Amino acid sequence: MTGRRAMMTARGRGWLRGVLAMALLALVLIWTGQAWADGPRAVQPGDRLNGQWRPDMDSLRDYLTSVLEPVGGHCLSIHGSMIYAFRTTGDARLHAMEHSVAGTTVTIKRQRAGGTRSDTVVFLYSGSYAAPLTVRASERILETSRTPDFSNFFVEGFTVNGVFVGEMDFNLTGLSQAFGGNVMRYEFVGDNTLRLTPIFPPSPDGVPIHPRPFTLHRLSHDPDRR
Repeated sequence: MTGRRAMMTARGRGWLRGVLAMALLALVLIWTGQAWADGPRAVQPGDRLNGQWRPDMDSLRDYLTSVLEPVGGHCLSIHGSMIYAFRTTGDARLHAMEHSVAGTTVTIKRQRAGGTRSDTVVFLYSGSYAAPLTVRASERILETSRTPDFSNFFVEGFTVNGVFVGEMDFNLTGLSQAFGGNVMRYEFVGDNTLRLTPIFPPSPDGVPIHPRPFTLHRLSHDPDRR
């Protein structure tokens, strides 16, 4: 078992870090985006966006699968505590977004290249992210800053096919600057449900990414609720 674990650690750390980073970036929504205008002109949501929101985990699972599909990944499940908080900062167009995670478990199946075998990756992580947010209501777009105020996540442990691989810190601040600012199309479905669809540009290798939308449900109108 010790030899197998050592082999798994040596063999798997490279692509595991890549898959983990991609999954975490997708969940924090830090990607370069390209927006376009369509449909009728919308009004600024203002205080309507303010508050704490909890994602629908089934829709988040489907969204993460759509992001990981180009690398042979499929999210089997995601569960735990995850909160998005939005607040106005004095201008109807300017907000701040905070994203916090505590003890959330993500299970991913990744198909190996050139074969029928697959690996099941499970990771448990916690952390938080905060960044300025601009609302472009005429295009129904939310866009976070390229430079987060704070971004750090800790993978408390992850396993591959039931074998413990390790734990690690993921400070995404540098990655977020490299990947660019986040762009999402938003849609209110009533006052207490928000549908978000991240907008991804064509990938450098030409493989298209078509992210599915996910939904947030309002927990409170107060972004500082504890």
